[in-house]
Amino acid sequence: MIRSFQCSAGPRLAAILTAAVFVVSTAGANTALWRQNIAEGDQCFKNGDYECASEKYQKAFEISEDEFSLTDRRGADTLRRLASTSDRLRRPDHAEDYHRQALAAYSFSLGDTDLETLRQQRIMAVWYRQYRRLDEAEKRFRIVVNGLGENSDASPAAINAAAFELAEILIVRDQHEEAVELLEENLEYVEETFGKKSQQAMMVLNKLAEAQMETGKWSEAVDGLRRVLLHETNINGSESVGARNAALRLAEAEAGLRRTDPDALPGIYDIPIKIQHETIY
Repeated sequence: MIRSFQCSAGPRLAAILTAAVFVVSTAGANTALWRQNIAEGDQCFKNGDYECASEKYQKAFEISEDEFSLTDRRGADTLRRLASTSDRLRRPDHAEDYHRQALAAYSFSLGDTDLETLRQQRIMAVWYRQYRRLDEAEKRFRIVVNGLGENSDASPAAINAAAFELAEILIVRDQHEEAVELLEENLEYVEETFGKKSQQAMMVLNKLAEAQMETGKWSEAVDGLRRVLLHETNINGSESVGARNAALRLAEAEAGLRRTDPDALPGIYDIPIKIQHETIY
């Protein structure tokens, strides 16, 4: 085909076309080699051979660095894998460096509020939380919550899940007022989506009660923990771990309410007898 084109179009144009075909074929070969190393690295990672995975991902990254443009996200995908592998190999300094490079690559190629960029922000937030670097974790979770709110493609489920994770960090960092606000909104969404008696609602109620007790909202905490206790009792029985834990937390909330407003505490009702004895003073 190229030879016949040479005859009709002249040697100069034919040479340009030949070079273009060579570039395309080379790019295709590079992409195939990158995919091969990624696939082999993924298999090594799945098998728990993290040294092997790291070696394959490093080869893939070298290909992406040499052959693909800065706007190509393959480099970012590779860096994300290198971060995960470094973490499994207990090389946190390397993992953090790869995480930061991956975030920069996603941000450059896709934009700050793209879902993949925000996913990388969340991965980093969880990573920092794991290493108790809560200031960094809080900052990243805030970026995720705000970014998802600005992204029209983000689902309400993703937004609320991120808000719940941010609230957890805020509770640990003694920022309980803001945590209460986030969790109250979260509870509305969960109850509308999954139902007031769903396990998701119980999880949010538990966390909300924790923040409410820290802000002196004892009555609200009592109401929420009674719901949790009844749910655990009905689903798992009064002797279950969940029911007993809920009973202990409810007792703490009731004690707080008695201290601050003795007349506000209604009688204990609809609570199984065995648990009732544990929660009455």
